[in-house]
Amino acid sequence: YDGMLILQPKLCAYASTHQNERAHLKKFWINQMPEHLKTVSIKQIDQSHESADYLRALAEVTMNLIQPEEGLFLYGAVGTGKTYLACCIANYFARKGQSVVFVQTPGWISKMKGMFNDPDGFERELEMMKKANVVVLDDIGAESVTPWVRDELLFPILNERMENGRLTYFTSNEEFSTLEEHYAYSSMGEEKMKAVRMMERIKKLSTSSAGTGLSR
Repeated sequence: YDGMLILQPKLCAYASTHQNERAHLKKFWINQMPEHLKTVSIKQIDQSHESADYLRALAEVTMNLIQPEEGLFLYGAVGTGKTYLACCIANYFARKGQSVVFVQTPGWISKMKGMFNDPDGFERELEMMKKANVVVLDDIGAESVTPWVRDELLFPILNERMENGRLTYFTSNEEFSTLEEHYAYSSMGEEKMKAVRMMERIKKLSTSSAGTGLSR
């Protein structure tokens, strides 16, 4: 009060907690996580109701976060919790102050196709994918394969991240062998060597093991 009453809005305890829980989201350069997964963490998972496969995957993710020398390739059937774990990974690194990108691969590719008339925006998006400390490619292998998608969009990103040792994580319904087959066929027909080159990058960027083979 200085001769006039001045209204000074202040966050209540609930709003303050909500704000703190979401502070890490500022570290995301691109964020296509579902809204309800933007604050999840490994600590929130109730392990008492999870399958043996999921617990093995959870253990592997936890060990990877303790010493993240390379990314992980989480594969398995639909609805087995791969995206949830991937969101936990992305949030973990964002909370550690790392720059993070999380994309839902088919949706992100559609977004890039819609940016053909915005070359500057297109290049900025590519640079963020290449340069972020951590990138999560959710649902890779669910996209339609064309030479442009495989050779001009995904390959340059994976190649640069591999060459610079940047952490990259994947989720997929495919395992390595079936994902290679997925990339071997496009509108140009069978192109096995290009699929091999793609998979070489994915394998060097991430570890795939029985622990991350999730089933229903």
